[in-house]
Amino acid sequence: MPKQILNAELQNELQVSCSYEVMPNGETRTRMSFPNGSAYILTSREDCANGSWQNSHYHKSVLETYIVQEGKVAFARIVKGLLAIRIFYFGDVFTTQIGEHHNLYLFEGSIIHTVKHGKSLEKDWFESPELDTLTKKLSPQEILAFAGECY
Repeated sequence: MPKQILNAELQNELQVSCSYEVMPNGETRTRMSFPNGSAYILTSREDCANGSWQNSHYHKSVLETYIVQEGKVAFARIVKGLLAIRIFYFGDVFTTQIGEHHNLYLFEGSIIHTVKHGKSLEKDWFESPELDTLTKKLSPQEILAFAGECY
């Protein structure tokens, strides 16, 4: 029978931290962070009446792999200096690249899993105000139109 490890042991002995947050945009995040810099995050807009952008950012040494559990998400990034947006649906999996400025829009009712992996710096989250300027003003209809989706 496998040994069961309780929360106190995870935090004290294994240096694994667990947290639950309600973000300013209304989404909830349940997070597990590991000493090597990797992390798992369950993000939900399940109880939110509308969608919302997260904060644009990039990483210098970490990749983020996203799995869409429910609903749909818009994945925005800067490619050769231009805004690119793609819509991902239930079951889709995609991964960012190192140095790639990116942002996610979670449509109403969406749930995603995020796995942070790679060689991690202590603080490897850098804001991208230029991408926020391009994305945060877009309505859900504009996001879908920009991505070439019918709505």
